Amino acid sequence: MFFFGLGVALGWDSKDTMVRSHNSALSILGGFLLAKKYVPWYYLAPFASASYVLGMNIVYLSGLIMASPWNGKRETYL
Repeated sequence: MFFFGLGVALGWDSKDTMVRSHNSALSILGGFLLAKKYVPWYYLAPFASASYVLGMNIVYLSGLIMASPWNGKRETYL
């Protein structure tokens, strides 16, 4: 992750780290949504924007890269 000015750049060094970050972001989002049902909102509010925005960006970008035909050799990722 690289922060510059008003932006953030996300990237991965290898396919293994991309798959790992994709799966961990999905599990964090799922856990957050499950906690949202059972935990009062004022405990979760400080973490809501970070988990929604960064979590979904990681999930979508890694999903797009894994589904891209220019990604190299076709492999099973998940």
